[in-house]
Amino acid sequence: MASEAVALSPTAIKFLKHAFNADSAHIFGQVKMAADGLNAFVNSEEAEEGRNAFLEKRTPDFARFR
Repeated sequence: MASEAVALSPTAIKFLKHAFNADSAHIFGQVKMAADGLNAFVNSEEAEEGRNAFLEKRTPDFARFR
């Protein structure tokens, strides 16, 4: 099982770990998962398109992310 898990996305594994721990870690586990999710999005190309569109005062084009 470990050799299969190593081939998976590190981000996906991180969120899976958070999901397992969210119940037992209560609010801290949920806050940690939300913070990591926000961090993953903020550094994405999708977020970059949104930021650039805002700064350029244009409508963002998210078509390539769908």
